[in-house]
Amino acid sequence: MEWKPVNDRLIRIRLKGWHNNLSIIQCYAPTNDNEEDIKDLFYEQLQAELSEIPRHDVITLIGDLNAKVGDKNIGAERTMGIHECGSVNNNGERLVELCASNDLVIKGTLFEHPAIHKLTWYSPNGRDKNQIDHIAINNIWRRSLLDVRVKRGADVGSDHLLVIASIRLKLRRTDRRDMHQKRLDVNKLQDPDDAAYKGDHGTLYKITKQVCGRFRNSTEAPIRYKEGQLLTSEFEKEARWTEHFHDVLNGQAPETEPIIPEAEEDLDVVTTVPTRQEIMRAIKSLKNNKAPGPDGLNAELFKADPELTAEVLLPLLTKAWKEKKIPEEWNEGVIIKIKKKAT
Repeated sequence: MEWKPVNDRLIRIRLKGWHNNLSIIQCYAPTNDNEEDIKDLFYEQLQAELSEIPRHDVITLIGDLNAKVGDKNIGAERTMGIHECGSVNNNGERLVELCASNDLVIKGTLFEHPAIHKLTWYSPNGRDKNQIDHIAINNIWRRSLLDVRVKRGADVGSDHLLVIASIRLKLRRTDRRDMHQKRLDVNKLQDPDDAAYKGDHGTLYKITKQVCGRFRNSTEAPIRYKEGQLLTSEFEKEARWTEHFHDVLNGQAPETEPIIPEAEEDLDVVTTVPTRQEIMRAIKSLKNNKAPGPDGLNAELFKADPELTAEVLLPLLTKAWKEKKIPEEWNEGVIIKIKKKAT
């Protein structure tokens, strides 16, 4: 449904579910030895993202939180269990407080597994080991998360081990149209001569009705030559549409040049290379719910992160501005014919 890269420590994604949607926040928290201001800023940003999630969603918080929550849950029974390795640290206290404020439960502390299936981080020398990677879910859905454990055999190229969770939740396909292959109307490939030669009386009858003006397809209006002759084959129709738009979009220049008076004062027009701020303003001004171009990219994708989009577009726009030449793809467009309502 949507995804939002917040910064280099947080990213949020929302998936469509059958009964409730699923919102996942992947995070990488500062280490316990980091400055308090840095940790305060991280948890403020994390809380801001949690506050934006609709309250009916299944909320899942996952990632390297560098937090040891300990095995004592007195006063926090709704937030955590007692099956945690190690003693609580400052990051652990922050995580427990955040989960309690948002009614989340730290699921890795609820399942009784051997330590090797709970420890998520090993130091390079192999002496230090901790359970600092966590998976939390909102309490109302705690029974949907069936298990959390560490997979030691997975080679992920890190000093952290792979943590997996078994969750029972139905997701819904966002577009069911892709499940079925479209049926092709082969009749459109035939013209009257082919239909008569092959003995295809059904197609011949249909075309005859079109020629006589007694047949009206509910999905497509008749197309004619400029002289009024009805077109029946797809090839002729496409050629006629090409001719039509060529005439409409390439009109002749007027015989007499219009007289345009000079402006009373010169306008202050900026002619320098576009800046990042100008690109961001243009992105934010894009309208939603508009059809994309041939690339299939909607305006909502660009507006999801204007800063990142502006950073990607800036070199391309700068090159086009300096060379006074745009890519050929920018000249392409999609024209869709829409039938008018019958009057």
